[in-house]
Amino acid sequence: MKNKNIYLKEEIASLILPILGLFILPWLVTSFCNIGVFSIGNLFIQTIIGVAFFGTGFFLISSSLFLFAEIGRGTLAPWHPTQKLVISGAYKYTRNPMIAGVIFIIFAEAFLLMSLGILVYGILFLFFNTLYFKFFEEPELVERFGKDYIEYRKNVPMWIPRIRPYQPK
Repeated sequence: MKNKNIYLKEEIASLILPILGLFILPWLVTSFCNIGVFSIGNLFIQTIIGVAFFGTGFFLISSSLFLFAEIGRGTLAPWHPTQKLVISGAYKYTRNPMIAGVIFIIFAEAFLLMSLGILVYGILFLFFNTLYFKFFEEPELVERFGKDYIEYRKNVPMWIPRIRPYQPK
């Protein structure tokens, strides 16, 4: 039972990262660095886009968390990474659906709050995460999962989803 309690605490602690990126940092941007209004000219369409982005992001994040826990036996947090390579669900189409979900929600916040600052934050978030994945996370995944991850990386794009799901050989 002790292991389940430790695992639950790690799961709860792993929520710190998405809460920081999705809510605290955008709030700080709008509170202290509000650089203007972001509008596409039609409030109704902008709201529909924002809601669609939010729904997509929520689905990607929640399904990724479930797959990390059930298949990968880990969390999104670096202090309790997955033990198995996850190639199910959205991971058959793109290597980073969880972060893609975070980006969708950040862009949803930009659309819904009409915040140019949050839009810029979302673009910077995407840019710096791309660098992080290329130079830090992916080498660590190659070390941890070896040829399985190398083959997966060759066949599944980082951000733009594949048309057909990847089927490992």
